[in-house]
Amino acid sequence: MGVKKAFDTAIKLALKYDNLCLYGDIVHNKVAIETLKSRNIRIVDSLNDIVNDKSIKNVVIRAHGVRPDVFSQLVAAGKNIFDLTCPNVKKVQLLAEKLTKEKYTVIIYGKKDHPEVTGIIGYCGDNYILIEKPEDIDAALSKTEKAAVISQTTMTSVTFEETVTALKKYIPSLAVYN
Repeated sequence: MGVKKAFDTAIKLALKYDNLCLYGDIVHNKVAIETLKSRNIRIVDSLNDIVNDKSIKNVVIRAHGVRPDVFSQLVAAGKNIFDLTCPNVKKVQLLAEKLTKEKYTVIIYGKKDHPEVTGIIGYCGDNYILIEKPEDIDAALSKTEKAAVISQTTMTSVTFEETVTALKKYIPSLAVYN
């Protein structure tokens, strides 16, 4: 639902605003991307390009969300921001931030290069461990005293549970958020 709503909202925004730019692909679908481009929505993958391009006035944040520093840079550059981060993704981001403030090591179950995971990591500072599959779990985790695990929203619950089971072998007191 988050991606569809973001896509539909981007189309509506294109009717109201000139110089609309989408920071990265809003969906993993070439037909949908071409539809956005046909509505004069520019898709730019580089934050520096967006920040330094004076012709870009309006920036859409995709459903995957972004790191907090991205917002800061866009605001500093005087961009009008439309945050279309999926509400479920935003919940995970804010949970990661809360857990980090509570001194947890945040274990993120997700795909390393996925934009959603990149955004979540931004809320953790340096206090995170990324795990893509249960086999990535290392015995070194047993030295982690206070840890919590969260998940990229598009990962399956079955593999999340497998990962949690494997993590608990090393961290019995693991806090689990799914």
